This record gives sequence, C-alpha cells and structure tokens, in this order.
Amino acid sequence: MMTQTIYKLENDTLHYWEIWEEEDHYVMHWGVMGEKGEVQAIDSIFGASQRIVNKMIDDKLAKGYDILDFASALVVVYPMNSNYTNLSGKEEELVGWLSDFLGWRGLGTTAGHTENENNLEITCYVVDFIKTSELVTAGLSETNFGSPTQILQREIPVAEEETDQDL
Repeated sequence: MMTQTIYKLENDTLHYWEIWEEEDHYVMHWGVMGEKGEVQAIDSIFGASQRIVNKMIDDKLAKGYDILDFASALVVVYPMNSNYTNLSGKEEELVGWLSDFLGWRGLGTTAGHTENENNLEITCYVVDFIKTSELVTAGLSETNFGSPTQILQREIPVAEEETDQDL
C-alpha cells in the first residue's frame, strides 16, 4: 500500500490525514498542513487489515476529506560549482531531508532531482506553493545545507493519455 493522503479545509485551515503500511503495522499521521502533526501506529497483529484501513479512509472521505491534486511543482536550486553551499557528496542526503520535511508536514512529496555542472535541482510536488516555499526556506536555513539560491515554481507535467490513435 502506498501512502494515501487526504485533505480537508476547515475554517480556512487545511488539515491532512494519511496512512501507510510498514512491515507489521500501519501508520496514521494527521495534522494541520505545515505542522508535523500526530502519529499513531496500528499493529497488524491486532486485526488491522486492508479492509479496516479502507473503512478508515472512507470514514474520513465521508467527513469532508478529499484527495487533492498537487497544485504546482516547487524546485529547490543549489549551485554545484561554487563555495556557496556545503553539498559535496550530500545531494542524496538533501533530497532525503526534503522528502521527510514535506511528508511529515502534509506539504507534498519529492519527485526527483537533476544535477549538472552548474546546479542541483530538486523537484517537489506540493499542495500550496507559497506556504511550502516559506517553510522549506526557513527549514533549510537551519541545516548544514544552507539556504538554496532559488526556489522556483513550475507547472506539474501532465501525463499524456493513451488514445486509440496511439495504439
């Protein structure tokens, strides 16, 4: 089971609720978007099954939660050819940090990264670009990675649908 994340707007505040399966248990994680929220493990030994998880998701959907499409791509840019940043050999660590930061705050997910001689660009799919940009900038400034040189907003590529003509 992949992580299932759903959102609900309540009094101008976006809340998230998500669940995923680990080796012998499920993990529920919920809170206000941008905050770490709360976590609860449900031991599979005590009867948590896919059927029960699906019922939990259905109950949340009935209470107004919904699956949201990511609004935009947020691209974090670091230079690779200067003394500006302390990234040498730590690119994967930075991608992991961003993945955890976004996921544990209900902000979105990392979608990949590219490197060339000039830049490291990490693409993230996010629900709210402005809020996520502010939080990522503040969070990174408190790490050994330092602040990125840019945070860019891009459109999320639309997957081309296969048509009968393509067959």
